[in-house]
Amino acid sequence: MSVIEQAQAHFEAASLDIEVPEWDCVIHASPFTLGERKIASKRAGGDAQTLYAEILILKARDENGEPMFTRNDKMALMKQVDGSVVERIATTMFGETSVGDAEKN
Repeated sequence: MSVIEQAQAHFEAASLDIEVPEWDCVIHASPFTLGERKIASKRAGGDAQTLYAEILILKARDENGEPMFTRNDKMALMKQVDGSVVERIATTMFGETSVGDAEKN
């Protein structure tokens, strides 16, 4: 198996399960690809709080692999839910240093 095939197999097997007791759920996510990181960063326009919402919209899945949030949920995520919970989930999904780097870009 080539290195790229090993890297692809690793990606396909990787899964992140985030327990969110405040929302009584588990959020499932696959690792971010570089392309997904670019999309989330671009949509956020350099704003960290917007980036957190975009991360959840892009990556949060339920136990059946269905998206938990849509673009229509963005304002609710930003203005009607506990921001510290959204931030915790997003930084877990995206990686804390990557969120900081995305803010700068």
